[in-house]
Amino acid sequence: MLFADGGTVTPAQKQRHDEDFEDYDRRLAQRVAACRALLEGFTGHFGSLGFVPGDTMEAGPAPRSASLSFTDSHLATLSRPIEAGWQRLVVTVNDADPDSGYFKCHVGAGVRHEPVEAIFTQVFGEGVGRPETFFFDPAIFARERVAAFPLTDAGHRNELPGMVARLAMPVLDLARDLRGLDAVMNDPSRFPFASTAHPLAPKNLADHIVSFGRQSCLKTLIVSRMAGSHDFEHRVATLRAFVATRVDVGEADLDRLLARLRSMP
Repeated sequence: MLFADGGTVTPAQKQRHDEDFEDYDRRLAQRVAACRALLEGFTGHFGSLGFVPGDTMEAGPAPRSASLSFTDSHLATLSRPIEAGWQRLVVTVNDADPDSGYFKCHVGAGVRHEPVEAIFTQVFGEGVGRPETFFFDPAIFARERVAAFPLTDAGHRNELPGMVARLAMPVLDLARDLRGLDAVMNDPSRFPFASTAHPLAPKNLADHIVSFGRQSCLKTLIVSRMAGSHDFEHRVATLRAFVATRVDVGEADLDRLLARLRSMP
């Protein structure tokens, strides 16, 4: 057998070559089908909750050059508007073993409140931190504290959108206005974790949000001040103790923000 470049293979080698590509195409098609079914499940389930898909997994057949592992492959971003901002879910999949049907799905949830971000930007400038006012992984509420959701069969895939909704929506539904945002970000009694990986690890969502440093911990103070919380000064004291243990945020950052917040009417 002759190739265009002049190389040759035996009939047996060509057969193995063709069989390898047939097997690759078969496994790739299975993974693409599973991802599309998962995408359909998320868009349908969260569409009923007001979330609209933005950028999603591309339609049409996957190119043969696509990786079977789908490492951190993007499925969809789903978002809905709230008072002065938005909420969104970002869904990705990955698979460390290209020779199995085992997938892992990661879902990140975030909320952005534009007036809070405006104050943060006035004090610290553009390009500091994340676009979300706070963010979390719904899987953090699962009893086993998994980093991602395993999808070993079609049953898991079909159940996952509903499971994510049960974990994430109590937080997102509460955080639709400034007062609810304050409850989520500043009340440690609201969303306790079923378990913690370490005695010093955060035990609730409010402490988890603070643990990310300047990109979210100082925003809790802005939210508290804007919501007119009676616990504002207690929040200041708590954050002052927190920043004393960090290298990514310090008392100078806290004092800069406090000067702006105390000047507000």
